[in-house]
Amino acid sequence: AKRIVDLGTGSGCIALAIKSIRPDVEVVGFDNNSDAIDQARRNAETLNLSVDFIVADLFNYSFESADIIVSNPPYIPISECEDMEEHVLAHEPGGALFVSDEQPLLFYDAIFALGKKILTNRVGWMVFEIHHLFGEEMRQLGVKYCAKEVKLREDLQGKDRMLLARYGRTNRRCAADAVPKIRSQRGDCGVNAAGCCADRCAQSAGYVFHIENTRAWADRKYVGVSLPTLRGTQ
Repeated sequence: AKRIVDLGTGSGCIALAIKSIRPDVEVVGFDNNSDAIDQARRNAETLNLSVDFIVADLFNYSFESADIIVSNPPYIPISECEDMEEHVLAHEPGGALFVSDEQPLLFYDAIFALGKKILTNRVGWMVFEIHHLFGEEMRQLGVKYCAKEVKLREDLQGKDRMLLARYGRTNRRCAADAVPKIRSQRGDCGVNAAGCCADRCAQSAGYVFHIENTRAWADRKYVGVSLPTLRGTQ
């Protein structure tokens, strides 16, 4: 690999860890939160690592090339907020953690759509951290977006926690549609159906994403991808 892109890099921990192991590879981290990018740049300076951190909105930005795309995007349904450990909620903005119960794969769908444009006709990988209840649904997304091979990897508790999607040159047609336009805004999380995280989300510095046309998203994006009833994390 010559170029690795970390989408939703936050404080840059994944991008910086990769760079520390592979100093020969160009690593770029993107995040829409300028405060997070400032912190990532400070971390890079402290560690004396050369990583390019860029402020950009995932839904309104495209990059020209990548050999590997990595991401640990928001993936926790808001209904699971009450089960979250206090130390997590105290140090992570709501926008970095939660998604709506109705659209739990929102970010993955957008990242797959973006990555597919770059990787379909070249050898490369997309690598994600995922919610353990959505392993099969994520595998379906990989197939939908033309991955030649999709692998799930378990964490130390035996739960699906990572997904690896391999790409290569192919003429196979995919079921993927264009990603709908999405706007971002600071402040109220817009996904606090459970109610318990409203104050935290409103007070956090995180960005949260809202779909311009929820019905269009539901009708177009999740065709052929069955979403389970949320069963909690026990």
